[in-house]
Amino acid sequence: MNFWTKFSSILISTIVLNYQATSLSVASAQTVPAELETLPSFSSISETIQGNNEILSAQASIEEPVVQNKLEIILVKRFLVKIQLPGGDFHGSGVIIAKEGTTYYVLTAEHTIPEKNKQYTLETHDGLKHLINPSKVSRALGRYRDGDLDLALLSFTSENLYSVAKIANSSLLTERNSVYLSSWNPSDQKELEIITGNIKNPPYLGRQISYALNKDAEIGTSGSPLLNNSRCVVGIHVARSGTFGKIYLGIPINSILVFLTFLNASSGDKNFPVSTSSLESCDNSNVSVESDNLLINVCRSYQSYNKQLSSQKEALQWLEEQIEPSILEEFTQKWRNSATNDNAIKLTDVCLSYGYKPESLEHQEPALQFLQSQLSQEIITKFIKKWFSLSALGTSPSPAQL
Repeated sequence: MNFWTKFSSILISTIVLNYQATSLSVASAQTVPAELETLPSFSSISETIQGNNEILSAQASIEEPVVQNKLEIILVKRFLVKIQLPGGDFHGSGVIIAKEGTTYYVLTAEHTIPEKNKQYTLETHDGLKHLINPSKVSRALGRYRDGDLDLALLSFTSENLYSVAKIANSSLLTERNSVYLSSWNPSDQKELEIITGNIKNPPYLGRQISYALNKDAEIGTSGSPLLNNSRCVVGIHVARSGTFGKIYLGIPINSILVFLTFLNASSGDKNFPVSTSSLESCDNSNVSVESDNLLINVCRSYQSYNKQLSSQKEALQWLEEQIEPSILEEFTQKWRNSATNDNAIKLTDVCLSYGYKPESLEHQEPALQFLQSQLSQEIITKFIKKWFSLSALGTSPSPAQL
């Protein structure tokens, strides 16, 4: 039986790291039942954590099942951060998703850092606090208060070694799939809380993942990662649904990849802030946030919804209207790998048919990269703002931010 499916909520108290001791000490950790002693995904772990003049070297193998389970919990804890307001109050969680040299990048909900010019602080699992430069916070376009994308990318610099969470393809989620909300407990910030849930029908409400949890998520859990059975991030937890009772909403990884690719496409060096090489995929999927892959990730995201959103459809139609006919004609030839143009092509159909035949990717992806290269930065920015807008979805009750 999988560790995660056994508990609806697990509270793990402070990890005690004693660098003079030869064994790992976990304070007040819950006893692991014998039936949970085998975790196939963690047959061998070796990790060294260095920071604050302390060194923890922990090794576990199949012969050490209890430590193995404790280490699994510790490893989840090491890619979580606490977000604190300027006055020091806890205001949510975040997850480390990339590392470039000594710079770490953290995803969270934008409403955990509501004021643009304030000095926020990140606290890592070792208790160290890292000041966040407001000018280096990347926020989603639009206003999250109006229902636009509630997402932000933060960064901090440290010589210490912290874990980076792996990401998974959120389009593979189906109804009843298990998910795990992993956050610092707002009631006791020394504890890691893991709440079991499952994907609901439909998997996506608007452009968000919808899921039920076995326990109410408290205010202060926003920005926490939503994990799958392999402990990989499939989304970022942001709100409780305003329509469907105790249903919660998260931003799927596929939308996050569009956001990160847009940031890169908008930057001067086209590979900032997060490069593809700094991301880790847990399902061997072709993850890319390279600046010239924006339209590729847009099409991947468009395909992941059971019912294509009117706002995204309208965004693609708007983009098509901005492109010169001669450019569309050249794009169509590249897309179809043909020198002739029998009929016009619509961008909505392009995204729906992208990758339908794997062998066609050899000419479809260069075609999308060509089309993107013909777009001005102004058009790309307006398109992404329309892409993530919820204005066309009606006037259903707004979700309650957590």
